[in-house]
Amino acid sequence: MQGTLAPTPQLSLQVEGASAGRLGGVGSVEATLTRRGRDGVAVTNARVRISGPVGTRMTGGSGAGWFCIPSGRVIDCRHPGSIAARRNPASIIATFSVASSANRLARAAQADFVSSATWAGDPADAEIAGPWLETDSGSAIIHDRLGLSLVSGAGSSIQITTGTDAAFREVVLEGAITGADTGAVQAEWSQLAGPTVQMLTGATVEGAPDRITQTIVFPDTATGTQTYVFGLRASSDGQTVERPERGEEVRGVL
Repeated sequence: MQGTLAPTPQLSLQVEGASAGRLGGVGSVEATLTRRGRDGVAVTNARVRISGPVGTRMTGGSGAGWFCIPSGRVIDCRHPGSIAARRNPASIIATFSVASSANRLARAAQADFVSSATWAGDPADAEIAGPWLETDSGSAIIHDRLGLSLVSGAGSSIQITTGTDAAFREVVLEGAITGADTGAVQAEWSQLAGPTVQMLTGATVEGAPDRITQTIVFPDTATGTQTYVFGLRASSDGQTVERPERGEEVRGVL
Protein backbone atom coordinates (compact mmCIF):
# COMPACT_ATOMS: atom_id res chain seq x y z
CA MET A 1 0.00 0.00 0.00
CA GLN A 2 1.31 3.38 -0.92
CA GLY A 3 0.30 6.79 0.37
CA THR A 4 1.46 9.96 2.01
CA LEU A 5 0.87 10.68 5.68
CA ALA A 6 -0.23 14.22 6.44
CA PRO A 7 2.19 16.01 8.77
CA THR A 8 1.05 16.48 12.37
CA PRO A 9 0.56 20.05 13.63
CA GLN A 10 3.35 21.09 15.98
CA LEU A 11 0.95 22.48 18.61
CA SER A 12 -2.35 21.47 20.19
CA LEU A 13 -4.91 23.92 21.62
CA GLN A 14 -6.98 23.68 24.77
CA VAL A 15 -9.45 26.23 26.19
CA GLU A 16 -11.12 25.84 29.59
CA GLY A 17 -12.66 27.88 32.37
CA ALA A 18 -10.15 29.49 34.72
CA SER A 19 -12.52 31.16 37.18
CA ALA A 20 -16.30 31.10 37.50
CA GLY A 21 -18.40 33.99 36.26
CA ARG A 22 -21.60 35.45 37.67
CA LEU A 23 -24.56 37.35 36.26
CA GLY A 24 -23.52 40.97 36.63
CA GLY A 25 -19.97 39.90 37.45
CA VAL A 26 -16.81 38.62 35.78
CA GLY A 27 -14.95 35.36 35.06
CA SER A 28 -12.01 34.10 33.03
CA VAL A 29 -10.97 31.37 30.59
CA GLU A 30 -7.53 29.97 29.81
CA ALA A 31 -6.22 29.07 26.35
CA THR A 32 -3.08 26.94 26.12
CA LEU A 33 -0.93 25.94 23.14
CA THR A 34 1.18 22.85 23.87
CA ARG A 35 3.89 21.10 21.86
CA ARG A 36 3.04 17.69 20.47
CA GLY A 37 6.02 15.76 21.76
CA ARG A 38 9.57 17.16 21.54
CA ASP A 39 9.53 18.40 17.96
CA GLY A 40 12.46 20.53 16.85
CA VAL A 41 10.56 23.10 14.83
CA ALA A 42 10.24 26.75 15.77
CA VAL A 43 6.89 28.36 15.01
CA THR A 44 6.07 31.97 14.21
CA ASN A 45 3.09 34.29 13.82
CA ALA A 46 1.02 32.47 16.43
CA ARG A 47 -2.48 33.84 16.89
CA VAL A 48 -5.31 32.78 19.19
CA ARG A 49 -8.96 33.84 19.04
CA ILE A 50 -11.45 33.17 21.84
CA SER A 51 -15.18 33.74 21.33
CA GLY A 52 -17.81 33.78 24.08
CA PRO A 53 -21.58 33.22 23.96
CA VAL A 54 -24.31 35.84 23.85
CA GLY A 55 -24.49 37.54 27.23
CA THR A 56 -20.72 37.75 27.70
CA ARG A 57 -18.19 40.39 26.78
CA MET A 58 -14.44 39.81 26.58
CA THR A 59 -12.64 42.45 28.64
CA GLY A 60 -8.93 41.62 28.46
CA GLY A 61 -6.21 39.04 28.00
CA SER A 62 -2.69 38.44 29.30
CA GLY A 63 0.17 35.98 28.95
CA ALA A 64 3.93 36.38 28.57
CA GLY A 65 4.71 37.27 24.95
CA TRP A 66 1.06 37.70 23.97
CA PHE A 67 -0.70 40.91 22.95
CA CYS A 68 -4.49 40.75 23.20
CA ILE A 69 -7.27 43.02 21.95
CA PRO A 70 -10.87 42.38 23.05
CA SER A 71 -13.84 43.42 20.94
CA GLY A 72 -17.34 42.48 22.06
CA ARG A 73 -17.63 38.72 22.57
CA VAL A 74 -14.26 38.07 20.89
CA ILE A 75 -10.65 38.54 21.93
CA ASP A 76 -7.73 38.21 19.50
CA CYS A 77 -4.22 37.53 20.80
CA ARG A 78 -0.98 37.40 18.83
CA HIS A 79 2.55 36.29 19.66
CA PRO A 80 4.77 38.48 17.44
CA GLY A 81 8.00 36.64 18.18
CA SER A 82 9.22 33.17 17.36
CA ILE A 83 8.37 30.28 19.68
CA ALA A 84 11.56 28.27 19.93
CA ALA A 85 11.70 24.56 19.19
CA ARG A 86 10.73 22.29 22.11
CA ARG A 87 9.24 25.23 24.03
CA ASN A 88 5.63 25.97 24.88
CA PRO A 89 4.27 29.51 24.77
CA ALA A 90 2.70 30.93 27.91
CA SER A 91 -1.00 30.34 28.47
CA ILE A 92 -3.47 33.15 27.82
CA ILE A 93 -5.86 34.20 30.58
CA ALA A 94 -8.82 36.01 29.02
CA THR A 95 -11.30 37.81 31.26
CA PHE A 96 -14.97 38.30 30.47
CA SER A 97 -17.98 40.03 31.98
CA VAL A 98 -21.47 38.57 32.18
CA ALA A 99 -24.58 40.63 31.58
CA SER A 100 -26.92 40.79 34.58
CA SER A 101 -29.77 39.83 32.23
CA ALA A 102 -28.07 36.68 30.86
CA ASN A 103 -30.58 34.33 32.49
CA ARG A 104 -29.99 31.60 29.91
CA LEU A 105 -26.37 31.28 31.03
CA ALA A 106 -27.46 31.08 34.67
CA ARG A 107 -29.97 28.33 33.87
CA ALA A 108 -27.30 26.40 31.99
CA ALA A 109 -24.84 27.13 34.85
CA GLN A 110 -22.09 27.56 32.26
CA ALA A 111 -20.86 29.66 29.34
CA ASP A 112 -19.39 27.85 26.34
CA PHE A 113 -16.34 29.33 24.61
CA VAL A 114 -14.73 28.38 21.29
CA SER A 115 -11.13 29.06 20.38
CA SER A 116 -8.94 28.80 17.31
CA ALA A 117 -5.17 29.07 16.90
CA THR A 118 -3.07 29.62 13.79
CA TRP A 119 0.70 29.67 13.30
CA ALA A 120 3.41 29.06 10.73
CA GLY A 121 6.19 26.48 10.74
CA ASP A 122 9.52 26.45 8.91
CA PRO A 123 8.95 28.25 5.58
CA ALA A 124 11.84 26.30 4.04
CA ASP A 125 10.02 22.99 4.55
CA ALA A 126 6.80 22.79 2.56
CA GLU A 127 5.44 19.96 4.70
CA ILE A 128 5.53 21.98 7.92
CA ALA A 129 5.37 25.54 6.64
CA GLY A 130 1.65 25.86 7.30
CA PRO A 131 -0.27 27.93 8.05
CA TRP A 132 -1.65 25.58 10.70
CA LEU A 133 -5.07 25.72 12.34
CA GLU A 134 -6.27 24.11 15.57
CA THR A 135 -9.63 24.57 17.29
CA ASP A 136 -11.07 23.70 20.69
CA SER A 137 -14.02 24.52 22.93
CA GLY A 138 -14.50 24.70 26.66
CA SER A 139 -16.80 26.16 29.27
CA ALA A 140 -16.69 28.30 32.40
CA ILE A 141 -19.08 27.94 35.32
CA ILE A 142 -21.68 30.71 35.61
CA HIS A 143 -23.39 31.49 38.92
CA ASP A 144 -26.71 33.27 39.28
CA ARG A 145 -27.01 36.81 40.63
CA LEU A 146 -25.76 37.56 44.09
CA GLY A 147 -28.59 38.34 46.50
CA LEU A 148 -28.39 40.20 49.79
CA SER A 149 -30.92 40.88 52.51
CA LEU A 150 -30.86 42.22 56.06
CA VAL A 151 -32.34 39.61 58.35
CA SER A 152 -32.42 41.12 61.81
CA GLY A 153 -32.74 44.59 63.23
CA ALA A 154 -34.50 46.22 60.27
CA GLY A 155 -36.76 48.94 61.58
CA SER A 156 -36.56 47.66 65.15
CA SER A 157 -36.37 49.67 68.34
CA ILE A 158 -33.51 48.65 70.61
CA GLN A 159 -33.56 49.80 74.22
CA ILE A 160 -30.08 50.41 75.63
CA THR A 161 -29.36 51.34 79.24
CA THR A 162 -26.44 53.74 79.46
CA GLY A 163 -23.95 53.38 82.26
CA THR A 164 -23.88 49.59 81.97
CA ASP A 165 -21.06 47.26 80.91
CA ALA A 166 -20.39 46.85 77.19
CA ALA A 167 -21.87 43.36 77.24
CA PHE A 168 -25.28 44.90 77.98
CA ARG A 169 -24.95 47.31 75.06
CA GLU A 170 -24.14 44.69 72.41
CA VAL A 171 -26.42 43.97 69.46
CA VAL A 172 -25.87 41.40 66.70
CA LEU A 173 -26.69 42.46 63.13
CA GLU A 174 -27.37 39.68 60.65
CA GLY A 175 -27.47 39.57 56.87
CA ALA A 176 -28.17 36.78 54.39
CA ILE A 177 -26.37 36.33 51.07
CA THR A 178 -27.73 34.08 48.33
CA GLY A 179 -26.18 32.80 45.13
CA ALA A 180 -22.64 32.55 46.53
CA ASP A 181 -20.48 29.53 47.23
CA THR A 182 -19.43 29.02 50.83
CA GLY A 183 -16.17 30.83 51.47
CA ALA A 184 -16.32 32.70 48.16
CA VAL A 185 -17.98 35.83 49.50
CA GLN A 186 -16.65 38.89 51.28
CA ALA A 187 -18.96 41.16 53.24
CA GLU A 188 -18.42 44.60 54.68
CA TRP A 189 -20.57 46.28 57.31
CA SER A 190 -20.71 50.05 57.57
CA GLN A 191 -22.40 52.59 59.80
CA LEU A 192 -24.34 55.16 57.80
CA ALA A 193 -25.91 57.29 60.52
CA GLY A 194 -25.99 57.80 64.27
CA PRO A 195 -23.39 58.18 67.02
CA THR A 196 -20.33 56.02 66.31
CA VAL A 197 -20.59 52.41 67.47
CA GLN A 198 -17.85 49.84 67.95
CA MET A 199 -17.74 46.84 65.59
CA LEU A 200 -16.25 43.93 67.49
CA THR A 201 -15.33 41.73 64.51
CA GLY A 202 -14.01 44.42 62.16
CA ALA A 203 -15.88 45.99 59.29
CA THR A 204 -14.97 43.22 56.78
CA VAL A 205 -16.13 39.72 57.64
CA GLU A 206 -16.30 36.33 55.94
CA GLY A 207 -18.57 33.44 56.74
CA ALA A 208 -21.26 31.11 55.50
CA PRO A 209 -23.19 33.15 52.90
CA ASP A 210 -26.55 32.37 54.49
CA ARG A 211 -25.55 34.11 57.73
CA ILE A 212 -23.20 37.10 57.88
CA THR A 213 -23.17 38.66 61.33
CA GLN A 214 -21.64 41.68 62.98
CA THR A 215 -21.62 42.42 66.71
CA ILE A 216 -21.78 46.10 67.59
CA VAL A 217 -21.51 47.92 70.88
CA PHE A 218 -23.58 51.07 71.29
CA PRO A 219 -21.85 54.05 72.94
CA ASP A 220 -22.28 54.54 76.66
CA THR A 221 -22.53 58.31 76.38
CA ALA A 222 -25.54 58.67 74.09
CA THR A 223 -28.63 60.31 75.55
CA GLY A 224 -32.21 60.57 74.46
CA THR A 225 -33.43 58.88 71.30
CA GLN A 226 -30.91 58.23 68.54
CA THR A 227 -31.35 56.56 65.14
CA TYR A 228 -28.60 54.27 63.87
CA VAL A 229 -28.39 53.11 60.26
CA PHE A 230 -26.12 50.28 59.13
CA GLY A 231 -25.34 49.01 55.64
CA LEU A 232 -24.05 45.70 54.30
CA ARG A 233 -22.02 45.25 51.09
CA ALA A 234 -21.15 41.84 49.62
CA SER A 235 -18.90 40.81 46.71
CA SER A 236 -18.45 37.50 44.89
CA ASP A 237 -17.13 36.61 41.43
CA GLY A 238 -16.82 40.26 40.46
CA GLN A 239 -20.38 41.24 41.38
CA THR A 240 -21.13 43.59 44.26
CA VAL A 241 -24.50 44.20 45.92
CA GLU A 242 -25.27 46.33 48.92
CA ARG A 243 -27.99 47.34 51.33
CA PRO A 244 -29.56 49.68 52.27
CA GLU A 245 -31.17 50.03 48.90
CA ARG A 246 -34.54 51.57 48.09
CA GLY A 247 -34.91 52.58 51.72
CA GLU A 248 -34.15 49.17 53.22
CA GLU A 249 -32.12 49.78 56.36
CA VAL A 250 -31.12 48.33 59.67
CA ARG A 251 -32.18 50.88 62.29
CA GLY A 252 -31.59 50.84 65.99
CA VAL A 253 -33.29 53.40 68.20
CA LEU A 254 -31.66 54.36 71.45
